[in-house]
Amino acid sequence: MSSRWPLILSAFLLLNASVASGMGEEARSGPEAEPPAAFGAAPEGLPLAPELAGSPSLSGLSGQPDLSELHGLPRRTRGLDLPQASLPVTAGPEAPWLGIAAVPPASGKAVSAPLPAGVSGVVVHKIRNRDDANRRVPARWHEARALLKRALKRFGPLRLLEYQCLSGQPMLAVDLSDRPELFAFPGLDAHEIEMLRKLRSHYPRLALLLPESGEMPGSGKTPDLVLGDRIAELKARRSNTTDIGAPLHDAEAQLREHAERHGLGQGVVVIELTTFKAVPVEEVRQKLNRWSSERPLHFDHVLILAGDDLKIFERGQDGAFRLARGQELPAAAVAGRAADARAGRRLLSELGANADHPERAWQIWQAFRREHPEQVGELWPQVQRFLPFAGPLAPASPPPLDSERLLNEYLEPERLLREGGVQAAVFVSGGASVARGSRYYEEARRFGELVARYGQGLALATGGGPGIMEAANRGAFEAGGPSVGFRIILPAFVEEPNLYITPGLNFDFDNFQMRKLHLLRWASAVVCFPGAFGTLDELSEVLTLAQTGKLSPVPIILVGEREWKDLDQFFRRAAAKGRLSAGNLERYTIVETAEQAWLELVSLWRGRPS
Repeated sequence: MSSRWPLILSAFLLLNASVASGMGEEARSGPEAEPPAAFGAAPEGLPLAPELAGSPSLSGLSGQPDLSELHGLPRRTRGLDLPQASLPVTAGPEAPWLGIAAVPPASGKAVSAPLPAGVSGVVVHKIRNRDDANRRVPARWHEARALLKRALKRFGPLRLLEYQCLSGQPMLAVDLSDRPELFAFPGLDAHEIEMLRKLRSHYPRLALLLPESGEMPGSGKTPDLVLGDRIAELKARRSNTTDIGAPLHDAEAQLREHAERHGLGQGVVVIELTTFKAVPVEEVRQKLNRWSSERPLHFDHVLILAGDDLKIFERGQDGAFRLARGQELPAAAVAGRAADARAGRRLLSELGANADHPERAWQIWQAFRREHPEQVGELWPQVQRFLPFAGPLAPASPPPLDSERLLNEYLEPERLLREGGVQAAVFVSGGASVARGSRYYEEARRFGELVARYGQGLALATGGGPGIMEAANRGAFEAGGPSVGFRIILPAFVEEPNLYITPGLNFDFDNFQMRKLHLLRWASAVVCFPGAFGTLDELSEVLTLAQTGKLSPVPIILVGEREWKDLDQFFRRAAAKGRLSAGNLERYTIVETAEQAWLELVSLWRGRPS
C-alpha cells in the first residue's frame, strides 16, 4: 500500500498542473482580460521609409487587410540596434484598427510591421470601470489614473494600449481611433483639442499617451501622442511670427527625457501656427535649420499646421530639414482616395445599368449615401442624370418614402434623450461659416457655458455643425453640461459633426421636418446668433408657429444688435403697414452679448420684466 503513494502523488500533481494550465488559458481569453497580443501599428501618414515605399497600405481598403506581401519585411529601427525578428500577432476583437490581420496562434505564422523604435509589441485592454483602470495603470501614476477615471465617467468604456518597451518600462495610451469625442479627453487644452481635430484628417489613427508622473523621482514628462510609428509632442505658437525656437526647445526636452526612460528612437514635433492660414514653407524651413544646426535631436520630423494646411519637414543625412517627399498626400490618404474613386465609379456604373428601373436606381443611391456620406456632395452633379426625381424635368410624384427610417428618426432621439436625462433644452442657431476665435464664435461659446453652469439640468442643443453651432456645443461641453446635436444630412454640403457633442446625443436626420420637430419639441428657448439662410429659416419657423399658436410661448433671443437691426426694421415696417400685428414685435428680444441673452432668458422664464 505504502509503495503506491509516490505514484498517486505524482499523478495528482501532474493532473493539478494540467488543470491550472487550462484555467490560465481560459482566463486570458475570457471577457475580463483581452488576449495579450503583440501588434505593430501601421504608419498613418508620416513619409514611408525606403523599405516600405510602394508596399500596400496596412489598413487595407475593405477592413480586411492582406498582409501576405509583408511577411519577412524588416523592422524599422531608426538607428537603434534592435532584433529584426518577426512579431507574432493575434488580433482580438477589441483591436481591429491596428491594421494587422488576425493570425491564429496555432498556425505559427507571424508578420512584421513598423512599431516605434524600442517597442516590441502592443497589448490592447478594454477599460470598462475603475477597477480595470486600477489594475492596468501603475499605482504611482496618480495623474494617469485620475484622468482615466474621469474619462470613463464621461465617455464610457475605453481601449487602453500597453506598448511593451524593450527597456522594460511600458507606455500606456488611450486609443482615439473612430472616437473623435475623446479629443476632449480630460487634461487636454483647447489648442490641443483643436490640433487633434486637424491631425485626424491626415492621420485617422491616433493614441493619447497617459502621463507617467510619479513613476520615478525627477521624471515623468510624457509627450502627447503615438502618431503612426512615432511618439509626438504637440505645441502651439500663438504669435504672428514664425519664431518656433521656444516650442522646439520644449518639445526636444520632453521627447529626449521620455525616449531615454523607455529606450526609444526618434520622435515627431507638431507645431501649430495659430495666426497663419497657410504654412510659410521657406520661412519655417530657414528658422528650423537655424535652430537645429549642430544640435543632437530626438526628433527627425517636424509637422507644421496653419489653418487647414499641413507641411512635413524631415531631417536628412546632412542634418538639414527639408519638405518630405510625398508629404502633401500621406499614404493612408492615397489608399483612401483610391477606394473612394472605385466606389464612385461602381455607383455610376450601377446607376447606368438600372436606367430603365428608376426605383432600383433610387435604392442604389440611397444605400450609397448611407455607406459613403463623405462622397455625396462630390458625386451629386454626376448622379442627378440617373435619378428619376433629381433632374430638371422631375415628375410630380415624390421619391419613395422610407417609412421605417422616418419612424426611427422620430422614436430614437426621443428615447436616447430621455435615457440621457434631458428634459428640456435651449436651442441655439447661427451661421456655420463663422470662424473660430471671432467675436460671435466666442459669444456663442460663452452662452453655451452659461447654460451648462446655471441652467439646472438644461441641455444645449444645436444643428450639430461647425461655426456658431460648434461654439455653443463647445461651451456647454467644456463646462460639463449636456450638449446635443441635431444634424441634417445634405447632398450638397458634407460636413462632420462638431467634436463637442455629448456621446450618444448626436443625431443625423435625412428629413428636415423631423429634425425641426425635435429641435422645437425640446426647446424651452430659442437663441439666434448671426447667420444666413438656415438661421433665418429656423427663426421664421419659430416666429410663425408662435404667432399661429402651434408652439407654446418660448423666449426668442437674437444676439447682435447691429446684425439683426435690418430684420427688426423690416418687421416694424410690416407692422406699420398693417401686414403684421404690433404685438408680434414683442415675440423676440435683441441683445448684444451672451450674458445679456442669459439674463433675459432667466427674466422671461421667471415672468418678470427685464
